[in-house]
Amino acid sequence: MITEHAIIEKISQIADYPTMNDWSRGFCESITEQIERGRKLSEKQMDVLTRIFNENTEEEVKKLEYWAEDYELKYYEVAKLLANYYQHKPYFRDVVNDIVSGKTPDRRSFFNMINNKYAHKVIEESQRPAKFSVGDYVVANASCDPRRLEAVDSARLGRHVFSDFRLRGGFIIGISSMIKSAAKGSKRYKILPLGSTVTFWVEERFLKNAPKPKKPTS
Repeated sequence: MITEHAIIEKISQIADYPTMNDWSRGFCESITEQIERGRKLSEKQMDVLTRIFNENTEEEVKKLEYWAEDYELKYYEVAKLLANYYQHKPYFRDVVNDIVSGKTPDRRSFFNMINNKYAHKVIEESQRPAKFSVGDYVVANASCDPRRLEAVDSARLGRHVFSDFRLRGGFIIGISSMIKSAAKGSKRYKILPLGSTVTFWVEERFLKNAPKPKKPTS
């Protein structure tokens, strides 16, 4: 069991570490004041303090020294992928803003983003081979509805577009490297529908191969 004297010494040691954020620093200051007043720490406070000590070691400081270089070499592409996914969601806003603006994000916050289950699904889906290829003729499947069509270049899709696509289908003219849904089959395809010049995006899970035309009977 760590003594109160050792706690104060440890807090003093890590106080100026670059890995310490403002919240952790403020929490440690509060703990120091509490100990100096002779008040015992709760089990929950000790749990938080242990986490702070584990996050702010000399090893973590060394990792931070090379973070900008590691980010550019190892994580830049996945950062763009996840920034695109989270850009219109109310999570990891500071990390996403840094990535989009070309800044190196905070290391700890970045790994909090990349290591959650939704990010894992997005990364896995982006790396999965595409089921369809450019040039394939496809139609909407039974799970598809008008909300699943996303216009390209902010164009507006008329109400007839979906019904025409379900009836006549279209050709795949592009495959996006970006994923917008943390779901299996969320790879996105750019579709040029038959008889139209208005293109749109559809996720793989809402597509199927168009039936081949029947041969005329003699």
